[in-house]
Amino acid sequence: MKFRGILITLAMLIFVGTNSCKKISEHNKINPHALLSDDKYSKLVVEIQSFEGQEPDANTLENIRTFLEARLNKPDGISLVSNTINPERASKYSLSEIEKLEQKNRTIFSSNSKASIYFLFVDGEFADNANGNVTLGVAYGASSMVIFENSIKQLSGGFGQPSTTILESTVSLHEIGHLLGLVNNGSNMSLAHEDTDHARHCNNNNCLMFWQSETSDFIKNFFGSIPALDENCIKDLQKNGGK
Repeated sequence: MKFRGILITLAMLIFVGTNSCKKISEHNKINPHALLSDDKYSKLVVEIQSFEGQEPDANTLENIRTFLEARLNKPDGISLVSNTINPERASKYSLSEIEKLEQKNRTIFSSNSKASIYFLFVDGEFADNANGNVTLGVAYGASSMVIFENSIKQLSGGFGQPSTTILESTVSLHEIGHLLGLVNNGSNMSLAHEDTDHARHCNNNNCLMFWQSETSDFIKNFFGSIPALDENCIKDLQKNGGK
């Protein structure tokens, strides 16, 4: 089976770089409570940029919208703004290279009553992949995520594989969960449910925020439907201003 020997990583990295440009550094001050509640921001704009040919599926975009509308208190609405970019291509991207792409191309930032988060869908793989490990997505700042779209396409859509929409949506929603402070990373736990072996992840193997290495059970999580947040994760979001 194609997945044998592969660890699929749904990664959450908080990156603090001394060379980050000023606008990214300032923007990253937004916190999970501000994203979840309407205390400061009454609406959310999701900027989704993708390399040409690596655009996310339309159903994935709808799944992102539905997830956010279900969990965020934004009375003035949640909107998605999508466009393609054509930077110089590479087979691998480091986190610093991802940040530089964001600095050059991101156009929407939190201001006034509007909060913003940012997705970047790239064609290459994560430069930190090693020993057969494949990282599919990284939340690398307070409002920024990268999705390694080519890696997702290689691991989906074929015989014995999850559909591309399910895998792509699962990775995207998982990374959003990290931006919202799950698990125990800005949204405090109502009950202890952080995986002691995999920090910042849920210990419920049926939860969207569960960390799981390559096994047949892991792959099965993607066949029927996108995993949902469990009760504990939902309570954490509600406690921090969400729904």
